[in-house]
Amino acid sequence: MSDEGQGAPPEPGSPVPAGQPEIHGMAGGNGHRPPKTVDPKLLDPHGTLNAPNVFPGFNGVPFRGVIPDLKENDPDHKQPQVGVQAHVEILATNKAEDMTRYEEIMQTIGNGFGQLGAEERQYDDSIKGWRIFVRWWELYSYVPKGRVNG
Repeated sequence: MSDEGQGAPPEPGSPVPAGQPEIHGMAGGNGHRPPKTVDPKLLDPHGTLNAPNVFPGFNGVPFRGVIPDLKENDPDHKQPQVGVQAHVEILATNKAEDMTRYEEIMQTIGNGFGQLGAEERQYDDSIKGWRIFVRWWELYSYVPKGRVNG
């Protein structure tokens, strides 16, 4: 067997030599050969394929419970519902951990994952600071028991 006409393999992206079939697929049938390897940064520029799975939730709020196998045409009784978890806290402005907690609560509400029910402030001479009463609801979505896949 002779090696005539059997030069080195064409470079990635080079035109297809006459008499050889076009390669379809990644090249889109444009007459060029696709590169032999694709840069992983092009396939997954943000690195999400190697990141752990995160379930974003339903109805704009985090989801609690076993993740259901839902389809678009599932009846309403199978769809997740929004629930609330009530919180009542009294925080003191002279304690760093209480102020951190207050900021966390306000951030949760600001992000739309909670609602403020009541907030009252009262100056306390004994601590030379304010006491803050906060009643708020944490929002989450869930599928009621007995309604998953049934």
